[in-house]
Amino acid sequence: MTVRGIDPLAIATEVRLHNWARENLRTKARRYLIEGRLTVRRVTDSEIDAFAHGTETTHHVGYRRGGWFCTCEARGRCSHVEALQLVTERPGDPIPPGGWTGDRRST
Repeated sequence: MTVRGIDPLAIATEVRLHNWARENLRTKARRYLIEGRLTVRRVTDSEIDAFAHGTETTHHVGYRRGGWFCTCEARGRCSHVEALQLVTERPGDPIPPGGWTGDRRST
């Protein structure tokens, strides 16, 4: 499992540019990271455990048994999983030569 670095300035710029409109899933996920709402608790070769802290509740989010999960009410993909995927890779994914570049996430 690899935790990747994120350029906070690039994320902050993207969030500011999207403040005038409704947030899309990716922008909301990036805002969660800027605001420190994601806490990654454990990363192993087969599992990821994290918590996404909202205004009224905290959601358990992570990766287990071949799939990403979140305890929120969203049907399908949510911004909590998206935020976690911005800073982690699915267990078992090889690190490419030269490290991580671009926006490579596994779903």
